[in-house]
Amino acid sequence: MAKKNIQTIIRTMDYSDVTSVGAIEKLSFPSPWTERSFKHELENDYSINYVVLHVDVIIGYLCAQEILDEAQILKLAVLTEYRRCGIGTALLNALFTALKQHKFTGKIFLEARLSNSSAIEFYKKHNFRCLHIRKDYYFKPVEDALVMMLDML
Repeated sequence: MAKKNIQTIIRTMDYSDVTSVGAIEKLSFPSPWTERSFKHELENDYSINYVVLHVDVIIGYLCAQEILDEAQILKLAVLTEYRRCGIGTALLNALFTALKQHKFTGKIFLEARLSNSSAIEFYKKHNFRCLHIRKDYYFKPVEDALVMMLDML
């Protein structure tokens, strides 16, 4: 059962967070990113990366990129016991705030596994719309991706 009314802090991800983020990644995705992948994102000038902490423990994260008039949500994950508590929404709102501060008025894209109905519903709730399917986009297991988009205009 999810915990309610938890106190959290959202801050920019740094190198000291990579091990904790990697552990959540392994619990959340069938084909997880490596710690090296997260470090690469931290070195990327186009990246926007956040972690959520509860009592000094990382319970979720978001990795996105902003290039000109497009942004891409690469990763968003929350520990299972903290899902449906508003953590994912808080991470999205942090991203939206950062993009607005950058005067971003473009489109935000993401891909979700077709079988990940909870993620798809989450993004739909936040006004992302379904664009098309990318065949065999994911591996381990091979699966189609649903491409979703939110227009920030």
